[in-house]
Amino acid sequence: MPDRNGIFGVYFPFNFRTERIMKEKIDSAAGLQLLKKHSLFWSMLGWPYDPPRLNDDGKPIMLLLESERIQRYHRDFYRAGIKLHTGLLFSGWTGIGKIDYAETDRTLEELFACGDDILYLPRIKLNVPLDWGKVYPEEMCVYYPGTLSVEAVRALVNTPQHDIFGTDLGEGYHSWFKRHKDQWTDNRPNVNGLIGNQSFASRQWLADAGDILARLIRHLEDGPYGDRIIGYQIAYGMCGETTLWRSWDRDNFKFSDYGFCCRRSFYDWGIQHYGSPEKLGEAWQQPEISRNNIRLPSPFERELEWRNTAEFFRAGAENRLAMDYDRFLSDRNVEAIEHFCRIVKQESNKIAGAFYGYYLNVPRAGHAGHLGLDRLLASPDIDFFAAPKAYRRVAPGEPGGEQVPAMSVNRRKLFVDELDNRTHLTGLEAGNMEETRTVLWRELAKNLSYGSAFWWMDLGGGWFDSPEIMRELARIEKYALRLRGQPARPVAEVLVVSDDASFLVMKPNYALHSDLLVDIPAEIQLAGAPVDHYRFADLETLDLSRYKVICFLNCLIVPRGVRQRLLPRFRPDAAFVWHYAPGIRSSGYDPGYAEELCGMKMAEHHYDPRSGVEFRLADGEIRRREFHDREYPLFQLSGSGLQVMGTYADGAAAFARCAWKGHLHYCCCPPLLRNGEYRAIFDAAKVHCYAPAGNTVYADSRFAGIFSRSGVTFPLALPKNAAEECLTGKIDAQVQMHAKDARFYLYE
Repeated sequence: MPDRNGIFGVYFPFNFRTERIMKEKIDSAAGLQLLKKHSLFWSMLGWPYDPPRLNDDGKPIMLLLESERIQRYHRDFYRAGIKLHTGLLFSGWTGIGKIDYAETDRTLEELFACGDDILYLPRIKLNVPLDWGKVYPEEMCVYYPGTLSVEAVRALVNTPQHDIFGTDLGEGYHSWFKRHKDQWTDNRPNVNGLIGNQSFASRQWLADAGDILARLIRHLEDGPYGDRIIGYQIAYGMCGETTLWRSWDRDNFKFSDYGFCCRRSFYDWGIQHYGSPEKLGEAWQQPEISRNNIRLPSPFERELEWRNTAEFFRAGAENRLAMDYDRFLSDRNVEAIEHFCRIVKQESNKIAGAFYGYYLNVPRAGHAGHLGLDRLLASPDIDFFAAPKAYRRVAPGEPGGEQVPAMSVNRRKLFVDELDNRTHLTGLEAGNMEETRTVLWRELAKNLSYGSAFWWMDLGGGWFDSPEIMRELARIEKYALRLRGQPARPVAEVLVVSDDASFLVMKPNYALHSDLLVDIPAEIQLAGAPVDHYRFADLETLDLSRYKVICFLNCLIVPRGVRQRLLPRFRPDAAFVWHYAPGIRSSGYDPGYAEELCGMKMAEHHYDPRSGVEFRLADGEIRRREFHDREYPLFQLSGSGLQVMGTYADGAAAFARCAWKGHLHYCCCPPLLRNGEYRAIFDAAKVHCYAPAGNTVYADSRFAGIFSRSGVTFPLALPKNAAEECLTGKIDAQVQMHAKDARFYLYE
């Protein structure tokens, strides 16, 4: 193993000492300020195979076979004023007891040759090399049912049944690279995997990967470029996004983790939480439970089967095992993130972060191990979270979105948005330069209003390779630097509330998740007014006095004590919009609890899933929800004083409002409302709307960005006088926007 002098590495003598955006030593405080004040660029430069791929001489091969073209992109971004760069940096871990920093050092040399004052935030993947699985088969992730022997697991390593990527890839691992076979190649198999890579519960992995990380950081910090590295992003799991193997899949039995290490670790976790084998056996309905005979929840218990509505909401004693397993997976994942970030702090005193908090776009957030936000937000060892931008509702004209409630993160840490938006050069989301421009400015407006950092991501090698795009990014960065230097105050009068804790009390359901946590937030955002989005856990410490409308999405748990503490802190004229099944798991399974929240009685609505659901609004418009995969339970409303605003096909109330305890409450059980309905609610509550329904608005006290879905003309209705419009140069009393257009106003 290498020592602090980097025996196995190759140092380069060059160390640029010209004018920098940061002249002092970059410690944690300085690095965090850099992230807050500057945009970043991410490229494939130095992208390693994961797990490492070696040539005949045992030397690592990079995924990108040539780098000159990618270097040019770094120079382009540097010239556009973006001097913070990021990307994957090879850890050097090639096998048990083997480290090779040659490719690591080459990547650094190539990157820093692109600009004299480039600073770098490397992403370090800590998944295990293939020979590690041969040596430690008991520490590997095994898919359901996990009945393999130790020797059987060992024999599967580096065979077609070893799922090294985190998902099956048809003809094998190499099939993913066929589109770029001139650049990428990998003939390793990966078909119908029975095992994954390391278990997130493995103490051996934590120790070995932690040692690799510490050695790498010492190598980098003692090397010629140590003062140009601002911190480290930890990565492992599927795509390096700290998500458990197979946690994004659906409709198959590749559930994890059922390996030896995970079983034993779950037992230890259970003892810690319940106190004794007897109490643990009672809680999990396994009276003879031991470390060696523990039964894990099956895919049917976790997700695939529910025989009644109470079971869907995990309300029975038999559901305790599956809920605890989700908690356990998140606890072990969070423990690993903390462990690695602590090493970053110890070895460098620089910022540390990781991908985390995916629940707005991941139905299996519990399976992924992403329900431990509170612990990480409280950790002194982590400075930032990251996530790719949402992958639904992101085309030009759509509002964009987020996988993580960024505003919640930014209250205590820093959220960094990974903007892998497909420009018109990809032939995917945007159709031309005008549409690309709209998306770029929309992402800027979104992140500025949320208080987030971001990096522009070129995941395809050339997504920004156009003089027009680079000129636009240079303009955006100029305005971004200017705005980041000004104090910002939130201005939204609409609050959206989501609840990650509610994922524990409901079986994952892709159709419901898409309707409730993807489409509904997008439609609220399209109602023409700025919107804030926070977790339910934030409400007790959040200033609620400026919100005229509060939209609760998936808030299945609303404890009575919390409700009583919150009510006096809302505006007396605030309107509440409840979705789906409010409070249904606040105490056992109780649809009747909704009456305490919104004054409406709620009961199950029975329908034939083969026929889908018909939802008729008061104006006669009919919306239908077809269920092509798994349906989900629905509910109906009743009670005195209800104004019914929408019904099911059988006439039962599906959407209604009523006055309750001094507030106006709306409740819509089928999550099928669209931006027009939300705009009507906003108007009734006297929310200041900047544009008509069908337009997205991101704004704070510094600026307002308006993004159209279709052609529209409307009177300019900003709350403050605009000093400049950045895209057209004109501030017209009547705004004329074509489809998929953008306006970005700076205030006086």
